Amino acid sequence: MTKGIKSQIGEIIECFLRDFGYQDVTVRVRRNAFVQNSYQTDVLFELAKNTTKTPHDLFLELFSGEEMSNYFTFSFSGNGFLNITLKSEFISKCLFEFHIEALPRNNIDVVVDYASPNVAKEMHVGHLRSAAIGCAIARILEFAGYNVIRQHHIGDWGTQFGFIIQFIIEKEIDAARLSINEMNVIYQEAKKLFDEDVAFEKRARIRLDKLQNNDAESIRIWQLLVERTTRYLSDIFGRLEVDFSAANIRGESAYREGLQEVIDELKNKNICVRDDGAELVKIEDKVEILKKSDGTYLYMTTDLAALKYRLQKAKWIIYITDSRQIDHFKHMFYIARVANWDKEVKLSHIAFGNVLGSDKRPLKTREGNNTTLSELVESACIESFAMMKGRQISNSAQIASTIGIGAMKYFDLKNDYVKDYIFHMPHILSLHGYTSVYIQNAYIRILSILKKFQQSSDSEGVDFQHLSSVTQLQFEEESEIAVALKTLEFWDTFETVLETLKPHHLCSYLYELASAFHLLYERCQILKAHPTQRDTRLYLIHIVQSAIYRSLSLLGISVVSEM
Repeated sequence: MTKGIKSQIGEIIECFLRDFGYQDVTVRVRRNAFVQNSYQTDVLFELAKNTTKTPHDLFLELFSGEEMSNYFTFSFSGNGFLNITLKSEFISKCLFEFHIEALPRNNIDVVVDYASPNVAKEMHVGHLRSAAIGCAIARILEFAGYNVIRQHHIGDWGTQFGFIIQFIIEKEIDAARLSINEMNVIYQEAKKLFDEDVAFEKRARIRLDKLQNNDAESIRIWQLLVERTTRYLSDIFGRLEVDFSAANIRGESAYREGLQEVIDELKNKNICVRDDGAELVKIEDKVEILKKSDGTYLYMTTDLAALKYRLQKAKWIIYITDSRQIDHFKHMFYIARVANWDKEVKLSHIAFGNVLGSDKRPLKTREGNNTTLSELVESACIESFAMMKGRQISNSAQIASTIGIGAMKYFDLKNDYVKDYIFHMPHILSLHGYTSVYIQNAYIRILSILKKFQQSSDSEGVDFQHLSSVTQLQFEEESEIAVALKTLEFWDTFETVLETLKPHHLCSYLYELASAFHLLYERCQILKAHPTQRDTRLYLIHIVQSAIYRSLSLLGISVVSEM
């Protein structure tokens, strides 16, 4: 079954209504928060729009006393909604059909541009958002059948390399031995010199011209900076379990030969004009400069060249950056549209908010510096390891790393990405509440229960993959039904995530599913229950385990078996 329970209910009622002559009716179903194992729909309001009948009249005509065999019973709510109460037989049927597998390939190529930091600069906390959101969205799209082309549009070209390389040459620095911290310091010192020393600025601009004209020494140092940075990126993204590959890097330098071609095309289409020596595009009351009067190409020109290249390969291009670039992408998409580049291609920009400290300002260190991503990763691993102190756990360092990094990513993803959020490590690693640690705890408890059962004599002949052939599910407790229905809402949730490209819906689903399991665990015996009840509960937690594992994987988070 690759349809959520809400979708299934809606389709069954749509089919029912067609028998009464109501064609092309869409039944939107939601959970009824006030009635156990019940859903509701506003379809009676929709049907009433084209008649003189009230929603209650239509209920009496169509649904009063109606009972769909082993599926539902109906009732009318005071506010006009149709209540749909699910029968145990229907819930059992859906559970036995439930599975989570990737959807068939649709042969649609999608470019996802994420995790695109600058060369020779250390990543900060903001890069966590791009990496975590981008990795999750790429995985979700792949699971939905798309052919995902991951792209890392790193900043490996531009004015800064003139002053960085010139500084390295003048200070006689061995670029082959530079760490990311050392490159970061060089960038800051060289930038200060470039801004304050006119003579150095002149030498740096000459160096930039040499680099752009393939001077051997300039290219050699530039390549070393790119190689050293790529090694650093691979290491930290590897620790973060973010899908990152050097093969997917296609930085700004890859498009440097095509910049003038872009401008010439836009000039031929009367989109780009020359004004006081500069080449620019006028967009309403704003101006986007593509080439300055001194011959320098700007960031927009590079992005347009990259977009034109990607349009040859994909039907959908998704950019994931911070919200400060909203206007930049609006203008780029506008230029592509008026140039008729984006015909039959969908362009999307996912703009995310800031990561804040407890003072509700951009996260800083105690010294007032920007918090680096390496510092955050190390802090998460150390705090997670401390949380496990005193427990007899094999490979505790690796487990602590998995828990800490997963917790940090989940805490980022659980927020609607358009919003800022406050980064607070104690909250991130809390065993209680809206955290991945709480979800991991549910997963570990399930593993423990299933392991104990499999080691007992009672497990003989029971195959959890085909349990429907050996047992009949019987629900006696509300907590059992709550677990069943929440599990069955996986595909409804996935559909929402796919439509909105917002992973926080999947995070909410995971938290609610874990909460439903924890409640079942607290209120009901499982292994010591009557065999029929035991098998029902074992099957429930078996599919919960599957749903947690798959959902966390789609978010780029690994599970652990103990903590």
